[in-house]
Amino acid sequence: MNRPLFLLPILLLLAAPRLARAQVVTAGPDSVAVSTTAAPINPPGMSRPGKAALWGLIPGGGQVYNRDYWKVPIVYAAVGGMAYMVIFNNVRYRAFRQAYQIRTDGDSTTVDMGKYTANIRTEATVLRGQAFYRRNRDLSIIGTALVYGMTIAEALVDAHLSTFTISDDLSLRAAPAMLPQPGRFPTPGLGLTLTVR
Repeated sequence: MNRPLFLLPILLLLAAPRLARAQVVTAGPDSVAVSTTAAPINPPGMSRPGKAALWGLIPGGGQVYNRDYWKVPIVYAAVGGMAYMVIFNNVRYRAFRQAYQIRTDGDSTTVDMGKYTANIRTEATVLRGQAFYRRNRDLSIIGTALVYGMTIAEALVDAHLSTFTISDDLSLRAAPAMLPQPGRFPTPGLGLTLTVR
């Protein structure tokens, strides 16, 4: 039984187990005591990133679900532009293919009057044009699939990062430090200290 391959990532996404989050709390800067506390578990059902990916199957749907409405025109421009390239190259590929068939059918009464091929003199040039547009059509189809997949991935990642906050309590301090070397004297260097308040 031949199943569509595009369902595989969706099934993997839906079947992925939920990860529990833990918070590490230390008693002091040099303390060895560590305690972990589990974050509250979400109620049963699909996670927010999973819903965003599911909505992303509709072009722009994942961005609407994430309330990033300004991204919807960008999604439609990208997917629409790639779809236009598929149509553009496919029309010319078919015209060149038909022109080549007319020129090589062995019937002198059929004349190539195609819009794109009437002024081309040799069959070899028509054959090269056919191959050129077939290749560009195939690459455009691949590009359309990649752009479509990227819109789904963008919605998924944006939903994951929606709960990520950068607090003002984070600070990074750079200071000179002596870095120990095995069997040698310490080497001067730069130490970075991240302090969470």
